[in-house]
Amino acid sequence: MTDDAGGWTGIGAQPDDVAGPPPAPGPASDAVTAPEETDLRQPGQEPSVASPKALPAFAYSAPPSRRITILKGILVFGFTAFVFLVLLPQYVDYREVVASLRALTLQQFITVTILGFVAWVACGSVQAALLPGLGLRHSTLSWLAGQGVSNVIPGPVDLAVRYILYRQWGHAPEPSSMSIMLAGVFDQVAGLSMPIVAALVLGLEGESSRSFLLLAAVGIAAVGIVVVGGFAILRSERLAHRVGVLSEKVMHVLFHMLRRPTPTGIPERTLALRLDVKDLLLSRGLLAYASDLSGRAFYGLLFVACLRETGVPDSVLSGGAILAVYAAVGIVLILPIAPGGAGTPQVLQIAGLTALAGDEWSAQISAGVFLYFVVQWAMPTLLGWIVLVLERRGKPLLSTRERRPAPVEATG
Repeated sequence: MTDDAGGWTGIGAQPDDVAGPPPAPGPASDAVTAPEETDLRQPGQEPSVASPKALPAFAYSAPPSRRITILKGILVFGFTAFVFLVLLPQYVDYREVVASLRALTLQQFITVTILGFVAWVACGSVQAALLPGLGLRHSTLSWLAGQGVSNVIPGPVDLAVRYILYRQWGHAPEPSSMSIMLAGVFDQVAGLSMPIVAALVLGLEGESSRSFLLLAAVGIAAVGIVVVGGFAILRSERLAHRVGVLSEKVMHVLFHMLRRPTPTGIPERTLALRLDVKDLLLSRGLLAYASDLSGRAFYGLLFVACLRETGVPDSVLSGGAILAVYAAVGIVLILPIAPGGAGTPQVLQIAGLTALAGDEWSAQISAGVFLYFVVQWAMPTLLGWIVLVLERRGKPLLSTRERRPAPVEATG
């Protein structure tokens, strides 16, 4: 990791391959006045995940220190341990869960692992759609690396990890940053779309639920607002600037309440990106949305498969009902209500499915949720760190800054 002062201004930063020594002092450099917000990034330096707020889209005045990042990681492990070792054992008999998992055959485990692999590739493919030339292999590797790091270190660390890898693979800074930013938007839109998918499956199965149909309607309305509002912003420069100003004010209040460094330069960045984003969305937006939604859908299919393999029959919980719970939990988790990606989803999934099936199915449902957790969280986390180590071998794992040897004094 790099030192704690490594800030980054994001889009418009010069790539490391054009970095040079700082300008020599002279009249021209002396006449340059210091900006209002100090840019701590030196030429050629790029974001460090030691500072999770050093993201590609906007400038942050004072990114958090390495110490804070480590403490956040400890918080994730502590919260996860509390959920699995203290909270869940009060409602779930782990002996019955272990017995259900032990009953799995090797073929069943391979089946869910293959479904998981397809879901990983589908989730990563949105980046291949948004960054021309990236390819499916690199998009999958970068997604795994981002998942591995973000599941251990809370905050938007995966964005910086992906950016570092894109730059290492030769992609320009502006397209890399823009694709990462848009991928986050598509991920939220795909999450809002999943209740619609679940409602369609329930309809095909001949089932209906008034509460879930209401949730699906809310999802349709939210997706419509995002799409219409997004195109309106892209069409109007004045509206784009107003949205940028309003967003900066809102984020200032939120970050002040959270005692976090406040992001700056949002209106300017919004205007600078507007035309490029418009062109990219018109040419590749539909493909990116389809890619992200397919990733969510494959994860939903994996969730159904895990419950089937642990003994929850269709007569107890239909595929549509399982997808409904999966989609509802996904909507809830759009808000970062807990650190990391483990603990909270499992509690909500077990509670929702048990409420539908009955307490007598608690062990099989818990085993299915645990199996899904292994394929959806544990395996990508382990593989993600392995990918990061292999891709960054010989370089700092979480930064593109290279350690330069100290100059050797001449002797004699």
